[in-house]
Amino acid sequence: MKGNLKIITIICLILSGCQHKNSNQAIQTSAYADTVSYKTIDINIEAAVAVSNIFKPVSIINFDNNVENILGFPQNMTVRNDTIFAIDPYQSPGVYAYDMTGKQLFAYCHRGNGPEDLESPSCLAVTDTGISVYDDKNYRIMFFDKSGNFMWGVKRSGFGIGCGFWIECVLY
Repeated sequence: MKGNLKIITIICLILSGCQHKNSNQAIQTSAYADTVSYKTIDINIEAAVAVSNIFKPVSIINFDNNVENILGFPQNMTVRNDTIFAIDPYQSPGVYAYDMTGKQLFAYCHRGNGPEDLESPSCLAVTDTGISVYDDKNYRIMFFDKSGNFMWGVKRSGFGIGCGFWIECVLY
């Protein structure tokens, strides 16, 4: 474990911009057209700070588990106006909302391939007026109001449209 911490610390030092030794001398490592140059750097392990000492949690929220539908493996989470929204595509596929104390406000978990069902929610977008979820296996965008009530969905037949496309097309 101690060795892993040193490796992580070294990587952090490299990424944060250490002082370069002989910074004006690049070492060419390839004779091909696309060459890669490296610079030598000095790293002082004794002066390194553990990553765990830099990033401290502000608070820990324990989600309510005394409910019918429990969030298992969240893939995507967002916070909007003191509400935490999450989707779980694996253990209990659905859309979840929690207040900042961890109390579940709603869980929409209708698994299947019917018009109001979710099979594998993979992307989440929340606006002031509603929630949009892309269901990867059913190839559709589903729209919910802020209370988690299904409003309508848009289905694409034959292929998925992917998260990048539908995020641009949130219709709220």
